[in-house]
Amino acid sequence: MTHTPTNHPTVSSRTVDYSNHHLQPFRHALAGHGPDGTNLIVRVSFTCHVYSKKDSQEAIETRFRDEGGRWREFCPIRHLASADLPGLCVTMMEQNFPSWISKDKNGESNMAVTERQPTSGNRYAVFYYLYPSRADNIHVEFVVKSAYHLNIDMGHYRKRELMRSLLKTCHYRQKTIP
Repeated sequence: MTHTPTNHPTVSSRTVDYSNHHLQPFRHALAGHGPDGTNLIVRVSFTCHVYSKKDSQEAIETRFRDEGGRWREFCPIRHLASADLPGLCVTMMEQNFPSWISKDKNGESNMAVTERQPTSGNRYAVFYYLYPSRADNIHVEFVVKSAYHLNIDMGHYRKRELMRSLLKTCHYRQKTIP
């Protein structure tokens, strides 16, 4: 599974312009976690699902096609929450958040993370996958597939792995995760 990092344009919905400048791909260096004690370079990118929701007949916001050609509806609530997403992704790596496998509606597996000490309740969950980068000077591609608030029972997700371990496994074993 690969992904071309996307530059997200401003979205106009119901006469309001919503900038997506904060969701442009960026690189982050994990100090000392790369080959021979160098930095592990991770490129973080996002799909439009972080600021849109499944399309419906009742759509009132702007509708558009996602990276896979499926219709989506812009979501002001997800867009607002996405403002902190780039910083959260860096925090997830730097503070070594626990992560677990989560299946989506299509039965596909993604990694999920909520907070440094995951607790049950209404949480902002980040769904992502990792794969070895083919780009020069980047070791791992960290693709955020979606992010939104949901009710979660952490009792269902006992098997957890730490973010840095997953990033290193992806790079050193040249393995897509999950």
